[in-house]
Amino acid sequence: MNLAKELTSFFNSKSDKKINSKISVIREDGIILYSNAKKDHNTGALIAGLWQASTAIKSSLNESSDVLDYRLSFDKTDEGLYILPVKMNNQNLILSSEYKELLNPAKHKLELRLIKSNLEKYITNLDYNPKDEQRQGYLFDNITDDEMDRLFAHSGV
Repeated sequence: MNLAKELTSFFNSKSDKKINSKISVIREDGIILYSNAKKDHNTGALIAGLWQASTAIKSSLNESSDVLDYRLSFDKTDEGLYILPVKMNNQNLILSSEYKELLNPAKHKLELRLIKSNLEKYITNLDYNPKDEQRQGYLFDNITDDEMDRLFAHSGV
């Protein structure tokens, strides 16, 4: 099973239709699994780094509470960034929304929390194991030292 395809299916089926913002689902390492934006290259790593930094600060303040109970909001009255952790079987994902020109950001945040809840239920029903998606075998076979030297010659390594 491909998690990115399943997330696309989830968002295309119902939840993404009512949201007027950029929605992304990101792994903790910054890889974007789903985004409704046309071009979304760098924000995954930035949002994952922001979430990790925030959780590190939180752990220095209060170690007893669960990080999945938290959310991160960086906003003003009509635009901002809203980040929610999504619990998955054996790993956590990050649901983020970048929004602009909203009349009611509180309603938008409520809708995102509902999407998070529905997404967690949807993911729980999937039989997903990240080990299933790992590549088998080697990327290259029988590569020579000369080929490696030519590969990195331009960088001066």
